[in-house]
Amino acid sequence: MTATSASPPVANQLVVVNPATGERIGVASILDAAAVADLARQGRAAQSAWNAMGFNGRALVLRRMQGWLSDHAVVIARSFPNKDLHFYPTDERISPKLLKAVQLLYGTTGKFAGLRPRALRTARGQER
Repeated sequence: MTATSASPPVANQLVVVNPATGERIGVASILDAAAVADLARQGRAAQSAWNAMGFNGRALVLRRMQGWLSDHAVVIARSFPNKDLHFYPTDERISPKLLKAVQLLYGTTGKFAGLRPRALRTARGQER
């Protein structure tokens, strides 16, 4: 399949195509300005809720995320294409480098969860 033979466009959707194969790999919604503004409002509200959790609450969420990453490392790794730009079938061995990247994300999540508020100072020396 080539890029020109991919599925025809659908109204209000952007078809995502693998440029190497022309294969349809996903669909994204095309939003109008009001929908984008609504998503921005939701993002600001979520950030306020995240901030209101305080340091310990956020650390708890990150620790839970770390556990989820550990439990789902293979599933996460399989969601990335291999060197041939194909997704890993269940019987194909996953690249050790890719699993290492998932482990790095796991470790980074734990690092941020372990930081103390006093280590998170702004340039002016104020705690966040």
